[in-house]
Amino acid sequence: GALYARYSTRHQKSVSDQVRFLLETAIHQKIRIPLEQIYFDVAVSGRKTNRPGLNQLKLALEFRQVRALLVLSTSRLYRNLQEALGQICRTKKELGIRCLFPASGIDTDHDKLWELMLTFHSIVDQMTATMYSDHVRASHTAKFDRGEVHGSLPIGYEGRPPEGVDPNSYQGPKRICISESGAEIVRQ
Repeated sequence: GALYARYSTRHQKSVSDQVRFLLETAIHQKIRIPLEQIYFDVAVSGRKTNRPGLNQLKLALEFRQVRALLVLSTSRLYRNLQEALGQICRTKKELGIRCLFPASGIDTDHDKLWELMLTFHSIVDQMTATMYSDHVRASHTAKFDRGEVHGSLPIGYEGRPPEGVDPNSYQGPKRICISESGAEIVRQ
């Protein structure tokens, strides 16, 4: 078998946590996964179709190097309905490779309704990704309107923590301020 793991932000389960869970599932299912069949992408969005780990996995599937594929959940593979359905249906129906998504409860060899379950989970994945991006964008806009930032700024500006707070350990929103060193570069 092969397994694929991915995370897109620091707030999600790490690749090592996913790999450990998938290896435990593989043992339970009596699927052997060699080290060279463990594929992953770190801090890459599931909306992207061109990912190094995913590309390597696709080659292994095309050359039928494995008989089973394990992925934590449908959202780890793709966040797009058409991409997810296309890849998994092709992997199962054309290549004859079993696909397991333990966190989503999908096993293409032991569930007659796997296509419906895959469709349902893929719809939810795409909807969730769209909804979250709108919420994140709205949050960043509101912070900017208050003169705060939680991420990076263009050259000439910087985010400063509240007065009296250690800037190296502070994780909250910061005030947008002119960076004197950056401002000099902008003036030049």
